[in-house]
Amino acid sequence: MEVLRGFLDYLRTSIPAKVDGAPEPDVRTAAVPSGTNLLGLLNHLTFVERSTFLGVKVTNWKATFHAAPTDSVADVVAEARVHRS
Repeated sequence: MEVLRGFLDYLRTSIPAKVDGAPEPDVRTAAVPSGTNLLGLLNHLTFVERSTFLGVKVTNWKATFHAAPTDSVADVVAEARVHRS
């Protein structure tokens, strides 16, 4: 259990850090055929964690792969860091 918690803590820190400060529109530009981009990936991982550990219901998982056009990089990173201790 200690190893799993350590790995989760590492991912909780490293993934938002990679996105934090990344320039627009680079974070919204897909670099893979699936259309996934950095901001959408971080947004999705935030929903996965909240669903898994907090029981938050997600009705449209596909939509979680995209941040809202009005959300800045700082907004998505801050949201990913909420409720972490």
